[in-house]
Amino acid sequence: HGRRRIVQKNLLSALILLALTSCARQQQGPERITGYLVWGHEARTFVSCDRDREGWVINEAGDEVVEIYESLTSEPYQEMFVEVRGEWQAAPAEGFGADYPEALRITELIRAENEGFGCRRDLDGFLYIATGNEPGWSLEIRADGLMMKSVKTSEGINFPAAEILGEDSRIIINAGTQGAELAAVLERKRCVDSMSGARYSFAASVDVHGQQFKGCALEGH
Repeated sequence: HGRRRIVQKNLLSALILLALTSCARQQQGPERITGYLVWGHEARTFVSCDRDREGWVINEAGDEVVEIYESLTSEPYQEMFVEVRGEWQAAPAEGFGADYPEALRITELIRAENEGFGCRRDLDGFLYIATGNEPGWSLEIRADGLMMKSVKTSEGINFPAAEILGEDSRIIINAGTQGAELAAVLERKRCVDSMSGARYSFAASVDVHGQQFKGCALEGH
């Protein structure tokens, strides 16, 4: 009887955990998805980075999606890398979208690139990555430390785990190491890369020991 009660208790715990996990997934809503967008009169499609999923696009992110696509592409029906927030769903019952196996409902455009790393960029383990030009620089932000790189320095500067303050719309990052102090501000707003024209969701301002750097930033996973 005692063993049966233990099994029943473990089963109940597993069911509760499964229910909580399912509930959490439902509350998450649209997920972050990367792939290639094509936008035209007869083809408004999205294909995932691994090319395993393709669907008709239902755009609920506003006119910005179309404006950015037209700005970054030079040929009709050209693929453009995007990261979006959205959900896969059944394809439309009629129209051009009916020819596809499913549809992607896009609710937010996170970033768009016609040049750059695109699907090759691995964001796992990063909190944020900020980059800029003139001079070229990058700031990689992880939970356990930061790496600041610039064309002006032969080697990057490593910083220990930073103090990160603020809310999602404005994030303040402070870090220090022997001989160098770093202060960064990430503001959630549309940012345009000064060389490629790529769009990102954060504008970045970084001060390293009195030297100023401006650019854009993206959120990691």
